[in-house]
Amino acid sequence: LAVTAVESGADGCLLQFAVRDTGIGIPLEKRGHIFGAFSQADSSMSRRFGGTGLGLSISEQLVKLMGGRIWVESEVGQGSCFSFTARFGRHPGAEAVALADLPGLRVLVVDDNETNRWILHEMLSNWRMETVLAASAEAAFAELRQARSEGREFALVIVDAMMPEVSGPEFLDRLRRIPEFADQAVILLSSAPNVLPRQEQDRLKVCRCLTKPAKQSELLDAIHDAVGEGRMHTIAHGAGTHILSATPHRTLRILVAEDRPANQRLVKAILTRRGHESVFAADGEQAVAAAAEGGFDAILMDMQMPRMDGLEATAAIRDQELQTGGHVRIIAMTAHAMRGDRERCLAGGMDAYISKPIRQSELLALLEDGASEPPTAAEEPPDTTLFSAMTFANNIDHDRGLGRELLDCLREEGPELMERLRQALAVGDARQVNRAAHALKGAVGNFFAMPVVDTARQLEMLGEKEQLAEAPPLVEELARQLPVLMEEIDRYLNGMPSSSGDGTT
Repeated sequence: LAVTAVESGADGCLLQFAVRDTGIGIPLEKRGHIFGAFSQADSSMSRRFGGTGLGLSISEQLVKLMGGRIWVESEVGQGSCFSFTARFGRHPGAEAVALADLPGLRVLVVDDNETNRWILHEMLSNWRMETVLAASAEAAFAELRQARSEGREFALVIVDAMMPEVSGPEFLDRLRRIPEFADQAVILLSSAPNVLPRQEQDRLKVCRCLTKPAKQSELLDAIHDAVGEGRMHTIAHGAGTHILSATPHRTLRILVAEDRPANQRLVKAILTRRGHESVFAADGEQAVAAAAEGGFDAILMDMQMPRMDGLEATAAIRDQELQTGGHVRIIAMTAHAMRGDRERCLAGGMDAYISKPIRQSELLALLEDGASEPPTAAEEPPDTTLFSAMTFANNIDHDRGLGRELLDCLREEGPELMERLRQALAVGDARQVNRAAHALKGAVGNFFAMPVVDTARQLEMLGEKEQLAEAPPLVEELARQLPVLMEEIDRYLNGMPSSSGDGTT
């Protein structure tokens, strides 16, 4: 299920709904008739799958009454996607819920009932929030103290009113007596209406009091009211989350020295979303020439580029600055991430270091907060799947259009790099094996496809050590992994709900 806003104005909006299934599909010659009364695509459908043939006809009339249209896209044996548009009015004085502020928001859920905890966890996870569950008041206090000691405070606490031993109001009374939690945002849930008088709600600083079971729309409105639109913008990546200001303190002009198209596209998308300007150089020489013109707040410098690598380009820029007296921040970008690389970059005149695949939280922390190193993410459990879909989706802000562009880059680069690997291996060129494997490692790294990354990394190391005897099986393993990976990414993107950024459904 997916819904997007096609048009939005002061007095109303046009929404587009899509319902996708993986059923039997509808032949092309039948699609023009299925919206007619008593018409079905297959005369045996009513016996095999039920239905009278009236549903779509009624749906079409309802959609027309709501100023929209209905249509279907289908492939026999694969499934169908029914879409329709409808016009809706806008409630007077309604405020827009800033969904962009919700991904990565840390929420503590306190409820003694395991089922209730699970339901809330599912709701919050659908909005890509980071939830921690506590079965009692004492467990909640322990989670709050630990989070504070780690500098990862909860933006919100959702607590059940009717818990044994320590009830929700009693928990809040104790919470408000602790100075560091005196202003903690709290939503109270109760299975009975009016469980807490308004005066008590005000005294305990309850943001909202909802009656269970709370509808998703009610809960979302309550969270919006509790957290406040624009109070924070969070970028989630895997197990770690970095909190940024709602908008940058100022817009930046960034020179990006990067030769790989996929990395260029990803960095540009990250910077553009935050309002920053990006200028691209495809190699070190272009970067040096652009830097000489000035006007950049920072330079993102890839370490391995043709003609002139990152260290050589940095040295040339620093030599220029000896004449001009300036100093621009240079942040190294490398797919190596090996011991000593950071020190080598800093010794070479760079100011900071970030490893690939680029995570937007780390990149923005370096650029906007002026950090010398990225925030440390919580350790992620090993992922044995071919690629980490959730980490990938979070890193591109669930932008299906951007995901498609990155996949297209991989489809174009992957076969070309595989051919370079085979040719280099055939003539025993260890240096070219190293370079092609390094490039391929970066291309699949954008999808957090760790099994494929590991295979490419092993090949890269063999090329660096000029030990190619063990390389052929790894090349064949890559040749097997790549098509499967691209097919799996494609399947995932097909099922990803569209975001406001890509304009598709």
